[in-house]
Amino acid sequence: MGVKRTTQAEFELFKREFLKWQRRLGLTDWKVYFEHVEVDDGFAEIIMDHEGCLATVRLTTKVPGPDVPDFDPAAHARHEALELLLGPVRRLMTWRYVVPDDINIEIHRVVRRLEKLLPVVAEDSGEEKYNGLDSTTDGDSPGGADPRQEPRRSCTGL
Repeated sequence: MGVKRTTQAEFELFKREFLKWQRRLGLTDWKVYFEHVEVDDGFAEIIMDHEGCLATVRLTTKVPGPDVPDFDPAAHARHEALELLLGPVRRLMTWRYVVPDDINIEIHRVVRRLEKLLPVVAEDSGEEKYNGLDSTTDGDSPGGADPRQEPRRSCTGL
């Protein structure tokens, strides 16, 4: 088998899906850039700058023949959005000295976002409803952050 070249339409789908999941996960404090380039190992990847709250998300331009059946731009976009959600936890795990409270803070940020995101499916309509998480919320409280509460330290919470 040869190599499949990904199309501009697949790249546009990838971007739309990533942005949808970024919003659903409450990660709108991140500035995201997209690239349609050859990715060495996998279908997509994300590179994060935690201090600047910047992320570059890449979709590969080439898929080896044996991997073509597994190529799904929408699924890869969702995967990279979840990587963005967990990126701060991964970052903490690479630090030599970590305060246990920092790990707990980050884990609870993820848990609160997921609690609000996990769909409640109406049995009779099949419609997914999300528990108040949209682009106006920081993931910590329904309907957005209360400015009187603890000030936000950064997009990663640290």
